[in-house]
Amino acid sequence: MIEEFGGYDILCNIPGINTRQSVLELSEARWRQILEVNLTGVFLAAKVLGEPLVNQQSGSVINMASIRGLDGGPNQSAYSASKGGVVQLTKGLAAEWAPDVRVNALAPGYMKTPLVREAMEDKEWHRKMREGHMLERFGEPEEVAGAAIYLAAEASSFVTGTILSVDGGWTAQ
Repeated sequence: MIEEFGGYDILCNIPGINTRQSVLELSEARWRQILEVNLTGVFLAAKVLGEPLVNQQSGSVINMASIRGLDGGPNQSAYSASKGGVVQLTKGLAAEWAPDVRVNALAPGYMKTPLVREAMEDKEWHRKMREGHMLERFGEPEEVAGAAIYLAAEASSFVTGTILSVDGGWTAQ
């Protein structure tokens, strides 16, 4: 890719799988799979794809965390642990790669994505989660795009190690 396009300036790490099960029900294999995709995937992308940014001494890395990486949640221990790990990995990379490469993360609330749409079929769960957002609705995936554009742009040139919540007020409560 670098040979063909001459490099890149922005790396977005956006993995996401989840299983809504209690720890007592969750298999070790599924636990490992969730951590492998959500956390180890971000680590590996940063290790391989972050190196050119570090070498060129510029760029922006945007990792996808989650509100559940900030506050946890019932029956989502593996997902919460993986996204909490992304939060800390983001801060660690920001410290390692400063001042040249900025590393930040987005922490969306519940968005109408394939990962959440299936769970939305449970009307009681959907109502409860919707009411957890001050704006009393789930977000649209496009609503995260503005925050990502900001973190990728020169407008955020003094922002690194930040976890930007795009959560309809969830984490403010």
